[in-house]
Amino acid sequence: MTSNELLRFDVIEQHIGYERDVRLIDGSFKFEALSPDRTRVTLTTRYEPLLTPRLIWRWGERIAVHTLHAHVLEGMRRGAESSSDRAPAPVAALP
Repeated sequence: MTSNELLRFDVIEQHIGYERDVRLIDGSFKFEALSPDRTRVTLTTRYEPLLTPRLIWRWGERIAVHTLHAHVLEGMRRGAESSSDRAPAPVAALP
């Protein structure tokens, strides 16, 4: 992967426990190579707020979205660490 790769996605279905509060629309993962074995991943999402009045609910939405982002990024970190601890899978020779 080269530096500054971007993976965009659309949310077509959501089951995160906040369906009455926010509707996730889309987002992206930005991958920035920091060194041969380190990559910074930035997750960005766009959502439609469903609760009013906005002044009261905005802080809760931000906390919820940041919690969701932290959960996803932590899962990616754990997956990357566990896959790097394993030996590479053997490549089958083609006949």
